[in-house]
Parts: sequence; structure tokens; C-alpha cells
Amino acid sequence: ANERAQTVSCAIKLREKLDRPLNIADPYCGVGPAIVQLLKAPGLVDNFLATDLNPAVVEMLDENLAANGADGDNQFPTGIHDALTLIENPNHVQQFDVLLMNLPHDTIDHLPRLLPLLRRDSPTLLRGWVVLEQKEIPATEARLEEIISSMNPRPNSCTLEIRRQYSTTKVLTRFTSWLGES
Repeated sequence: ANERAQTVSCAIKLREKLDRPLNIADPYCGVGPAIVQLLKAPGLVDNFLATDLNPAVVEMLDENLAANGADGDNQFPTGIHDALTLIENPNHVQQFDVLLMNLPHDTIDHLPRLLPLLRRDSPTLLRGWVVLEQKEIPATEARLEEIISSMNPRPNSCTLEIRRQYSTTKVLTRFTSWLGES
């Protein structure tokens, strides 16, 4: 819950900076806890993409979206989609202000295929979660910065913050990156 609240706070900060509601992409949304929290914030979301590859969660996703103010005017897909194919639709490329990457075992590998969803003409927000061996944090931070820098010429630094222990040797980490800021 704390992670979702922080995501909402970051999105509100971006909305204030842009002075308009945001388009938000959550391509690994599961039953939708992050997107639902964002939808609950008045005036925060313009349109959103909320997809997952797991058909078992999509019915609950649809129910959660309907119960929390999602209307039929949303211009982006919800439901079953392979996130790695989203950029094949030119109507998705560079359309989002916020990208959430919550596929902790594959976030870093999938990130290059999803960064093109973010706008290039205004500041954007990238938040993601990664599970890894604690000793791999420095190398993963370097790889993350390399990926982001290759896609966005003006990223800020992007560090992994340990959120909690995942197993005896692995940790769940989070990164937040503000892109396109001068």
C-alpha cells in the first residue's frame, strides 16, 4: 500500500508540473491495485493503459476498474495484452506520462521494449520494481542507467532502493526516474 501511495504522490507532482491530467501505462497491472489508486486521485488520470498477460486476473481487473471510476472513454487498452507487443501499435508510442514496471523478475529485460511508450516532448515518470541478489544492486543500477540513457537523452540518476527482503539472498528494490527534465 505504501508503494502505491508513493506512486500517487509522484504522479501528482508530475501533474502539477505539466498542469494537466496524465496518461498512465501499467502494462503488468495484475488486478489493478496501482492504476485503481491513481484513478481515485481527482483529476490525476486522463487516459490509461492497464494490461496483463494473465487471463486469470483480467476479470478482476475489469471489476476493479469499473468500481473505481474507469469509464468507456479511455483511449488505451485494458485487459489481456502482451506488454512486449504494445509498441507495435503506433497509437501507443510516446503517449504516456507515467510508466509503471511491476514485473520484478523481468523489469530490466523488458524495459527497453516499453520505454518508447513514454512521451519525449515533456517530463515523464518511470517507476519500477526489481528482485535481485543484494550484491547485484550496483551492476543493475549501471545497466538501468544505460538503458534509460539510451532511450532518453536527459534522465536523472536512477538508483535502486531496497524495499524489503524477498528471500534469504534476494531483495525487492524500487527505482523512480524522472525523465525529460532539464
